[in-house]
Amino acid sequence: MRLRKLTSDVLAEALADLTTNARYRLAAQSVSETLALESGTEKAIKVIERVMAGYVPRVNKKRA
Repeated sequence: MRLRKLTSDVLAEALADLTTNARYRLAAQSVSETLALESGTEKAIKVIERVMAGYVPRVNKKRA
């Protein structure tokens, strides 16, 4: 739907559907379980550590 056609009634209807439709709840639960199994925090830490291991800070030289 285009944003121009969004009205308070359309938005209220969509929000009501999101909060009452069991398929959305089950899909969200499935995604949540999948994400919980992916160890995202651990992977993020490893990426940050790998990037920081090769990090060389820039030297800011003051201009005379």
